[in-house]
Amino acid sequence: MKYFFLLVSLFITHLSLSQKIDSASIGNAIFNCIGNSEKLDSIEQKILPKTKENYLLKETYYYSISKARFLSGQLTEAFSKAEQGISLNESENKTFRSAKFYNIQASVYAYQKDYKKAIQVFKTSLEILENNQNYYTAAQVQNNIANIFFGLSDFESAYKYSKVSHDRLTEFNDTIHLPGVKGILAVTLLKLDSITEGKKNAEQALKLSKNYKNPVGLIVSNYSLGEVFIVEEQCDDAIVYFKTSLQLSEQFRQAHFVMLNKVGLLKAYLINKDYENAVEIGEQALSETIALKNENTLYAIHKNLGYAYDGLGKKEEAYQHIVSALETYIESSSTENKKAINDILIKYDTEKKEKNLIEVRLENVKSKHQLYRRTQLAIILGIVVVLLIISYYSYNRIQREKLKQIEREQESKRMMAAILAEEKERERISNELHDGMASSITGIKLKLEDLMAESKNNTFAPLVNQLQNLHNETRRISHNLMPLDLTSENWAQRLEEYCLENSSHRFKIEFINNLPQTSPLAPSQSILLYRSVQELIHNAQKHSGTNSCVVQLSKLNDELIISVEDEGNGFNPKDQKGQGLNSIRQRLFEINATLDIESRIGNGSLISIYLPLKS
Repeated sequence: MKYFFLLVSLFITHLSLSQKIDSASIGNAIFNCIGNSEKLDSIEQKILPKTKENYLLKETYYYSISKARFLSGQLTEAFSKAEQGISLNESENKTFRSAKFYNIQASVYAYQKDYKKAIQVFKTSLEILENNQNYYTAAQVQNNIANIFFGLSDFESAYKYSKVSHDRLTEFNDTIHLPGVKGILAVTLLKLDSITEGKKNAEQALKLSKNYKNPVGLIVSNYSLGEVFIVEEQCDDAIVYFKTSLQLSEQFRQAHFVMLNKVGLLKAYLINKDYENAVEIGEQALSETIALKNENTLYAIHKNLGYAYDGLGKKEEAYQHIVSALETYIESSSTENKKAINDILIKYDTEKKEKNLIEVRLENVKSKHQLYRRTQLAIILGIVVVLLIISYYSYNRIQREKLKQIEREQESKRMMAAILAEEKERERISNELHDGMASSITGIKLKLEDLMAESKNNTFAPLVNQLQNLHNETRRISHNLMPLDLTSENWAQRLEEYCLENSSHRFKIEFINNLPQTSPLAPSQSILLYRSVQELIHNAQKHSGTNSCVVQLSKLNDELIISVEDEGNGFNPKDQKGQGLNSIRQRLFEINATLDIESRIGNGSLISIYLPLKS
């Protein structure tokens, strides 16, 4: 398995070795030569004599050169220099400083796929770090160990180390490593059948990865969500997440996750009966699994490829993959069964048609050995049972999807009816304000103006001005309550107009549109989003204690984000009395949107609406 080694950005600094050197100059000079073995040899000959008897300079030299050799692909040299660094610390009675050298050696073992030794050396580093209470770095080493166990399909051990790493990084409020660790934790939970908890961690990992722009976290969280949707039989969604993770894995050269995502896509395409894509992606996964020497996924790949080829009517290829899957399974179960299946397969003539081949060879096996007969019968029955189970679940899935579609349509109709009723009520109240209250205010104002004109007394002038302001405010409220004239694409423009119309010197509303183009929305979506933003702005005016707010539109990974931010009083999100946020959240749920609240007392508020957009 490939591990998450960070790409190192090197700042090239010229080092004159005739000058007095220090730790920083040694590191800069050596890392400037990464990738060039001749330069590393030359700089090594120049720097080592300069360290003389200075322990700290010599230790810095050994660490920098071993790390540079590793990043240059010189694994043997990297291991040797790390060993010299460990010896130096032992001679100085400072073994507590050797954890970083053990990490390099463990990384060499992992890169060479000697996972047993890699885990042993990582544990040595972990013991040193924990004995010296360096729990932050220890958490990162524990995640490295979890990654190795995950690659070996030892999910219980992977969960154990991943959970400790996750909890410690959470305590440190880490933003660099936590998204990726949370993603690994999510996948191990899924593999251990903790679906609900796994999905929760996967969603949190994706959110953190987006917030902190963490590529490793995005790879793992998208993969884990793909696995979640496979379990939930929502294969179209699973394909989207697997493809996203696959693209990032290829971009950042995470070979193990390239392979895992292709295995996931194979399962999703197969369930969707997209056999051509299943075969194409499955053959790619098989090649990469063999290249990575990861035998833990061979059984699943061969089995699913067999079903995919069978779906295309290619019986010979289907049979070969099913046999390979069974051979892989039996190899991992017992030596006796392995010998039996190998003897059977040797007798098969792969040039003949599948049906005749099976019948003839089964008869031969029956006559030679009773054990062969029972083994072959079990194989055939197993295939039949698996095919029947797949057919049964496929039929049930189709029926459930039909029921879900009917329920969605009915729910959509109910929601539209509620929206229309609400808009009708808004129209009634708007008309009463405009035709009733606004007209009465105008009448009172005119009478006062006539009285002032007759008496030639301006005593009532301030009152007339207040009535005029009240009239204007009543008309503005009436206008805001009027039913929306929204189309599928003008909702953003209408939202901007609302912000401009309601912005004043007393409360300024700034509108920022970062959308490259307006995404079309369904009428129910545009109306609910518009009304929700109206209420969030009203809450800011009423409760924030400040004189401005910012409304911003943006889009990330096919997700529309609308945020309302102010720098006012803030509040405790757990205590939302009087702010109507629970009501907004419930209404947004009807259109598959979510509400995220970030606020602390005295530090303002950022309230965001997330709406997934269909591709």
